[in-house]
Amino acid sequence: MNSVDEVLLKHFPEGIQGVTYTKCINLTEIPRSIRHELIRRKKKYIKENKTKKLTILTEEIPDINEINFLLNCYEDEYEKNSNSNNNLKLDITDKKITGKWNVISSKYDITIKLMKGNSACVDYLLFEGDLDEKFNVNDAKVVLESTKTCPTSSRNTNVYQRLTKFIHWKKMFPKSGAKLIMYYNQPWGDNKLPNTSLYGLRCMKTMGINAYYIHNESYVNIFTKYNIKGFQNDNEVIKGKNEMKEKRGNISVKVKKEGNKYIIQGKLEKQNTISHDPNIGLISSLINIIKKFNDDATFVLERHGIGQSYLDKCPNNKFFHSIKDINVTFEGIKIIKLPELPKGYCTIESAMTEKLSTISYSELNTDEVIFSNHGGCALTNISQKGIEICKVGQKEHRPDIVFCNDVKKEITIVEGKVEKDLSKGINQLSDEYLKCFIDKIKIDRSEYTIIKGLCITIDDIVNLHKYKNLQFPILFALDQYGNYHIN
Repeated sequence: MNSVDEVLLKHFPEGIQGVTYTKCINLTEIPRSIRHELIRRKKKYIKENKTKKLTILTEEIPDINEINFLLNCYEDEYEKNSNSNNNLKLDITDKKITGKWNVISSKYDITIKLMKGNSACVDYLLFEGDLDEKFNVNDAKVVLESTKTCPTSSRNTNVYQRLTKFIHWKKMFPKSGAKLIMYYNQPWGDNKLPNTSLYGLRCMKTMGINAYYIHNESYVNIFTKYNIKGFQNDNEVIKGKNEMKEKRGNISVKVKKEGNKYIIQGKLEKQNTISHDPNIGLISSLINIIKKFNDDATFVLERHGIGQSYLDKCPNNKFFHSIKDINVTFEGIKIIKLPELPKGYCTIESAMTEKLSTISYSELNTDEVIFSNHGGCALTNISQKGIEICKVGQKEHRPDIVFCNDVKKEITIVEGKVEKDLSKGINQLSDEYLKCFIDKIKIDRSEYTIIKGLCITIDDIVNLHKYKNLQFPILFALDQYGNYHIN
């Protein structure tokens, strides 16, 4: 054993395999020369394994910044990666779209595929090797959820709503060895965190989830930055929640302990269903964390707002998946039957879908994308030169893609549809339907000409001629074989 390993073993008696520069950076007693030897070893390892195959599954539009962070999580090195959008390529083989992306990297052979999640699925999964349709989800090495929200813009959805996805993963794969990562892909600044965010982050820490945000050229460990500690027992969990200031007019989430029985009040209802997402995340977290500290715990939910008729339908709701195998009752309601966990966590998208069509068009079109609303992907806001300038509401009528050409002073509004829904797509491009959205587009581009068109998924590209006289032209078409036409 050489001197480097001997020194490291003093600080990591459990073994030095996997010990990296990042893990040693705050250990000042480890000499700088040894820390830099670890970097040398890492580079040597990467060089020797540069053809290692990785596969990434995502429900989102593949984003190079998120891919970079995902790779850093895999390597356990949290310094910003140098891959750019030029390294991320939509795979077109024999002039056909394959539904995959390739990342050009000196370290790995990386393929990205779209997935379709069942219930509360995270944004990214990273695997070693290639994947076919019979892959084992439990083999994932990194599980990553990403969001643009921050504590100042959205206190509840910023943390609480994200917890549900990790609880769902833990329920489906209790023996998973994957790294669980929450990534905030916007800077947080140096402001003091609100109590709701601090409490939610303590829940994350307790559940073994790591949290980071990006700042300049590096990734900031949120738990280290804000000195976030996990809960040590159920009393800490209860005390921390009950001490938070109540907001007038709200049913604040509160917890009362009576022996092994825990009474939790909090609204779960929204529009007559269990769909209050922040409280779903918070209450299911409380239940699972308290259960971790007290295996004999039972729970009663009060002031939840749910009616008997809704539960009688045995709704396949993510809240029930999150409290699976825990003794939970609802005040004033009799639970006849609860839904089972989904049989599968996700599947690889193999078909040529409307979602793949609109994403492919947005990548093949050379104009700037200033808004996108691809199926199953995060809704963006309207941007200008990459900077968001106008918010778009979840319930607002909106198209699927908006392109901008500043040279020609043109805005192109695109609606994506499958072939059988073309008439619906035409209606959704009308000025009346998109009036509020177009008004927002024109705020900073009043002199621009607006063009409208369709992006379609069609059975066979040879039949495209049938639609040449539509009210709005077909700007992009993708058929089931991967053949495509761009106007």
